[in-house]
Amino acid sequence: MISRLTFFVLIGIGIGIASASTARAAIAPALPPQSGASEQSSEVVATPPVPAVVDVVPGSNAATPAAPTTVAITAQQQTLIIGVDSGTTLRVVLSGPDAAVAVAGRLMATVGTLGPLMAGPTPGTFVTEYRVPADRRPQSALVAIEMVFPGGRRAHGTTQLMLPAAADFPLRSSPHANVWLEVAGTEFGPRRADAEGNVHIPIVVPPGLAVGRARAVNKFGVTKETEVDLQPLDYQRVLLYAPPEGEVGSTVEVEVWAVDLNGEPSLPEDVDLSASAGRVRRLGGVPGMALFGFTLPQNVESRGGAGAVALVASMDDGTSVRPDAMVVHPGPPASIAITSESPRLVVGGGGVARLNLEANDRFGNRAPTHQGLTVTSEGRALPVSVGPAGAQIEVAAPPAWPGRDHLIVQATLGSAQGSFQVPIGGGAPARVALTSSTARVDANGHNAVDLQLEVFDARGIPTSAPAVRWQTGDDGVLESLPAPRFGAYAARFVPRRALRDRRAVLVAGVDPDLSASIRLNVEAGATRSLAVRVGVASNLGSGLGQVAFLEATMPLPRLGRFGRLLSAGVVVGYVHGELTTAPASWFPAVHVDVNQAPVMALARIRVPGDLPVELSFSGAAGVSFATTQLAPTTESPFGLTRGTARAFVIGAGADASVLLRPGELVLGARYLHAELGRNSNGDQIDGNSIGVVCDIGFRIGF
Repeated sequence: MISRLTFFVLIGIGIGIASASTARAAIAPALPPQSGASEQSSEVVATPPVPAVVDVVPGSNAATPAAPTTVAITAQQQTLIIGVDSGTTLRVVLSGPDAAVAVAGRLMATVGTLGPLMAGPTPGTFVTEYRVPADRRPQSALVAIEMVFPGGRRAHGTTQLMLPAAADFPLRSSPHANVWLEVAGTEFGPRRADAEGNVHIPIVVPPGLAVGRARAVNKFGVTKETEVDLQPLDYQRVLLYAPPEGEVGSTVEVEVWAVDLNGEPSLPEDVDLSASAGRVRRLGGVPGMALFGFTLPQNVESRGGAGAVALVASMDDGTSVRPDAMVVHPGPPASIAITSESPRLVVGGGGVARLNLEANDRFGNRAPTHQGLTVTSEGRALPVSVGPAGAQIEVAAPPAWPGRDHLIVQATLGSAQGSFQVPIGGGAPARVALTSSTARVDANGHNAVDLQLEVFDARGIPTSAPAVRWQTGDDGVLESLPAPRFGAYAARFVPRRALRDRRAVLVAGVDPDLSASIRLNVEAGATRSLAVRVGVASNLGSGLGQVAFLEATMPLPRLGRFGRLLSAGVVVGYVHGELTTAPASWFPAVHVDVNQAPVMALARIRVPGDLPVELSFSGAAGVSFATTQLAPTTESPFGLTRGTARAFVIGAGADASVLLRPGELVLGARYLHAELGRNSNGDQIDGNSIGVVCDIGFRIGF
C-alpha cells in the first residue's frame, strides 16, 4: 500500500496552483519477512534465464560428466504488479545427460516465496509457483533453483522478476481540479479532486524510482506542475549461492547475484562477501553476479560432527545484507586413533577391554566412522558398535598365554589405518627368578653386571609387580634400568673397587616373602694401589734396625686374565741398622750405624681365591743408597769416620692381607740382600746389611 503520507497540491481558482506542501510519496514500511521466504532465499540472481554448470560437492567420488547439465528458468509472467498479481508459474528445463535423473534441491528467492518444485510433463522439466511478497513496496526478485544429480553433483539456474507496486496515491489540490501523476514516463489520471481538494490516483511504481511529477488543472484552466518525492525504500537485493557443504581446507566457488535499487544488474566490484572463518578472495564476475573463491577453515568447531561457517553477502555500501550458513564437514579419514581406559587383561580371567576408535582427517578433525570401519584382532573380525561418542569394540582376554604381553588390534577405514596393543598378563605374583649377565665381574669401578628379575603368577604366566626391591648391601651400587619386557625388571650392579676377590650377594623381590638372590664373584681386577709399611729388619747376626717402605703398584691388564693377579711398581724405603764389632788385637771395638734408602722395582702376584686372608708373593730388585758412621767404643787413636756406599739389592717376600675398609691391612715378611762393601772412606763392610724384614702396613686402591 502507498503510505497515508499525503502530498498536498493547492490549486487556486483563477490563480492556478498557488502552493504545494512538501510533496512526499512513501512506499509502505516493509513487513516482517516470512519464515518460508527466509528459508528459501539464500543466493543467485540473473536477468533473463541463465544456465549454470554443475557444481561438484567437495569430497564426493563422482566424476565430472563430459557435458555438464544446465538449468534454465523461464517465467510465465516476467513482470508482476504487487497488489494486482499474486504470482506466476516458473518452468525449469534441464539440458544435459543427467536431466532425467535430477531431483529438486534448494529453492531460493530474495523476495517472495516459492512453492514445491513439481515434475513437469517431460523428463528433465519441472514447474513451481512463485508468490509475490506481502510487502507492498516496489521490488525486483532474484530467483535460483538448484537441482541435485546422482553422486551429489549440483547445478542451478537463476532468473529475475520485476515487481512494481500498485497503489492509490493521495494528493491534494484545488477543489474539483483535474489531477494527473506521471511515474516512469506513464501518466496516471486524470482524477477530479473533491470539494476539499482531496484526490487519490491509482498508479504503478517500478522499483527504485525516486521522483514522480504531478500536474493539476483547475476549473479556470490554470495548470500547475510539481515534483513528487516517491521516497523509494531498499529491499533485499543480493542472493548468495554457495555449496550447502564443503570439506575442511577445500576451496569452493561462491556466487553472489545482485541488482541495484532500480532492479538493474550490479557491477561485481559493488558486491562483497565475508566469512566467519576461512579465507575469501575475489575471482571476478559479470554484471549482476560476483564470483568469489572461498577456502574453508581447516578445523571443524563441533567435534563429533559437522560445524558451520557463516557467509555474509552485501553491497559494498553495507546495504541489502544477506547471511547464509555453510556446513563444514571433515575430510576423508587419514588416521585412526584407538584408545582404552581398561586395565591390563588377565590371561584366563575372562575380562573384557573396551576400546574407543576415532577416525581423523588430515587436519585432525574427527571423521565419521559409521560406514566401512573394519576391526580385527589376532586375525579375527570384531563387531563394531557406533554411537554418538564414536565407535567402540570389546576385546576379550585370551584363555592361554600367547607368548607376548599384548594383543594386536588393527582398524581400517578406507585408506586410513590404526593399530593398538591391548596389554595382557598374569594374575598376582607367585614366583620370581633372578638372573645375571655374568657370574664374575672385575671390581675396577667401571665394569657392571646386568640383573633381570622375572615375575610369574601361580600358572607361570608373566605378570607385573607393584614394586621391586633391589638389595646389595655395601658391595657396590645398583641402578634400576627400563623394563626389558612385561613381567621382567632390570637393574645394573657396579661393584665398588677392591684389592682382593670377594663374593657379593644380590637380592631382588616384590615383597619380603617373595624374593630371589644371586651370588657374584667379584674379582680384584686391575687395580692400582698404594701401601705404607713399617717394621724391623735383622741380618740374623748382630744387626737390628727399623724399616719403612712406600709401595706403589699398577696392574698389567695386557696380560689378560693373568694380568689381574699380577702387578708391578716401585718401592722406596728407609732401613736403619746398628751393630758393634768385637775388639781386635790391633783395632778397638767399633759401633756401626748404617742408614739406607733402597729404591727397587717390585712385582707382586696374588693367590686367587675367596679366602678371609689374601696371600700374595713379591720380588724386588734395585739399588740401595747408604751412609755409614763408624765410632770406636773405647779410647782409640782412630776417630769417628763417615762414608757413603751403594749396593745392589734384591729380595723376595710374602704378604697376608685382611680386608679393612677402605683398604687392606697388610702383614709381610721378606728377605732383602744388600752388600755395601767398601765405603767412600775406605772402610770395608762385609755381609748382608738388611736381611729379614717383618712389617705391617695399610694398602688402598685407586
